[in-house]
Amino acid sequence: LGDYATTSTCAGRVAVYAAPAGGDSKKRGRWLRATHDAAGLSGDDVRRAVAALAADAKADAWPAGEVWNVSLKFEPPIAHARCADLAAARRLVAWALAHGWRESGCNLAKRAPTVAVRGRKPNP
Repeated sequence: LGDYATTSTCAGRVAVYAAPAGGDSKKRGRWLRATHDAAGLSGDDVRRAVAALAADAKADAWPAGEVWNVSLKFEPPIAHARCADLAAARRLVAWALAHGWRESGCNLAKRAPTVAVRGRKPNP
């Protein structure tokens, strides 16, 4: 373990996101509801989030007739580890991929390689 240092982690999240259709989604998009809770979002959570968005539309919070898309997003757990060298980074990526963390990879930073262990871990 001396070859690795954790730099950040996130348990993943489930979220309801709304954005204008046809572009400008990053500037004007809205996180309506997000949770890092392992239980995720209930149907009631999603209904309340969409109802709040509809209330904004009725209150003229954006131009008349504008269409918005609402998405239910799942972002998987992720852990970043700074590695002692490229060989250590390769070992960690190989381990992660072999154990089902299929979105894992390496970033060759100036100071030291950083590995992101990410992806939907399959159930045992």
